[in-house]
Amino acid sequence: MQAATANPPRTFVNLKHISGGAREQEGGRNEPGRETAAKNARREVFINAMSAAVTDVNVITTDGRAGRFGVTVSAMCSVSADPPILLACVNRRSPACFAILSNQVFCVNVLSIRQRNLADVFAGRTSQDKAYDFSLAQWDQGSNAAPRLVDATSTFDCQLEHAYDSGSHTIFVARVTAATKGNETPLLYADRAYGIPCQPE
Repeated sequence: MQAATANPPRTFVNLKHISGGAREQEGGRNEPGRETAAKNARREVFINAMSAAVTDVNVITTDGRAGRFGVTVSAMCSVSADPPILLACVNRRSPACFAILSNQVFCVNVLSIRQRNLADVFAGRTSQDKAYDFSLAQWDQGSNAAPRLVDATSTFDCQLEHAYDSGSHTIFVARVTAATKGNETPLLYADRAYGIPCQPE
């Protein structure tokens, strides 16, 4: 029997206690530099903590009057099974965000462990291939005309129902009109790196 090992100590940081931007006693003025530094510190603490969350890796695609676009996202989850509804979060700086709003449809393509390069391509961080290049994979036209990745782990054709701006992203809530499931192993992302699910012993 394997001996139990103690868990490593955890660091707790209260975001409210990262001070900055407080009124200075003299004249009651803010110090812009301190306020910006505190804001950046809170952001880094949040990002570092969120890096421990394991997510799947998805390429969200759309096509229609605004054009054909795709973007890699990790913030996607189910909302309801009756009726089938999911949500996905897309950075508003991405051209895909405006295209989804205009086209009103999109497809969530859940990537497999063999599609790490595709994740980088649609995240715009490739050094060899052209960013956002659909020709690097095989696509079908989904039931809503959005590109559907042929060998994805799963796909979800979506009809947009609601869109909410929150912080730097837009939250898309959509009704799933069609779904597929393949036999591929899903690609995971955690601690700023790709990974694969552990196989049961």
